[in-house]
Amino acid sequence: MGAPLDWSIGHYEDTAAQLLPASVALVAAAALQPGERVVDVGCGTGNATLLAARAGARVTGVDPATRLLDVARTAAAAAGLDATFVAGEAATIPLDDASADAVLSVFGVIFAPDAEAAAAELARVRAPSGRIVLSAWDPDGAIVRMTGVAADAVREAVG
Repeated sequence: MGAPLDWSIGHYEDTAAQLLPASVALVAAAALQPGERVVDVGCGTGNATLLAARAGARVTGVDPATRLLDVARTAAAAAGLDATFVAGEAATIPLDDASADAVLSVFGVIFAPDAEAAAAELARVRAPSGRIVLSAWDPDGAIVRMTGVAADAVREAVG
């Protein structure tokens, strides 16, 4: 497999809008409480991050795509929401040990090049009594096959 796909290329905002219902479902499943410390790994444009902030959580969105973090910051400011956004990879989350009551990822961490390192990081930042809530594509499904084809095409096109 080649280099990780750069999600900031193109206009990911359209895809993010289509994935908003998944973020709504995931944040609801997380049953966040006001004041909880939440990390959204692979936050992209901030769908789940902003929903968590609306629920009263103290939330940090983490993503390697700095352009998407800027989009998320702008959306948070426009909505008057308090959310922090930091650049980082799922395998090296730039947060302290046990710093999150809930670790979320909406179709984000599944794209981490090193799944074992990403899983270890999710567990590392999760507080002992916390939870990890994530969504993933069916590993044998059409979405995974389509994503692989699209990733290969983009890598070939942009080098």
